[in-house]
Amino acid sequence: MERACLVEWLQINVVVEQASCFVKSEIETR
Repeated sequence: MERACLVEWLQINVVVEQASCFVKSEIETR
């Protein structure tokens, strides 16, 4: 159960990282 929770957190972390990277590129193109 703990491992599943950790995997879920890692997936959320990756999504957040991708989102922040996307936002940075969006700001730079403007």
